[in-house]
Amino acid sequence: MTASVLFATLAAFTHAPSHPKKLVVAVTAHRIVVAFHVEVAVGERARMLRSLFDTNHDRQIDGAEEARLSTYLSERAKRALIVRLNGRRVPFATETRFIDGARTRVDAAMSIILKMALVSEPIQIRFGTNRLKISDAGFERAADIPVALALGVRGEIISGRQPALMSARGESTVFAFKSLEHPRDIAIDGK
Repeated sequence: MTASVLFATLAAFTHAPSHPKKLVVAVTAHRIVVAFHVEVAVGERARMLRSLFDTNHDRQIDGAEEARLSTYLSERAKRALIVRLNGRRVPFATETRFIDGARTRVDAAMSIILKMALVSEPIQIRFGTNRLKISDAGFERAADIPVALALGVRGEIISGRQPALMSARGESTVFAFKSLEHPRDIAIDGK
């Protein structure tokens, strides 16, 4: 499951502007991918962030300043994320980011949107029932976080609302899913 497929899935339920952070968690045969959509809405907060990262004070965000802003937003977005599969914490190995609305004039009337995907180290999905527990905290002003589960293995979600609304106070959302593919029958990363 590629990042573009995840972001398309994320876009399918991110039309609610009241949620500055949204997640899609995808489970493939050997990896878990978490896609984030973080939005700093048009207004004073977006202008303030741009001006904080305008280090040369030319009122324009350039490439290096945009990179620092992107890093800042991604660190804030993922700082409280914990994903557990069958009781074990899932370690993430790689990160992909795309930011829009940052490289512009400091006073531009544009939102800043960060799309990010975290890809886990190789994991083992059990044949049969698996439990996925996701904990996170709100990005801004304690807004709850919509989260959806996408299965990249043949199986079915057996518990957990789609999308779930995770409390910004750091409470967990739990999904249970049944894998109908035995891990030994699945090639690692398509090999």
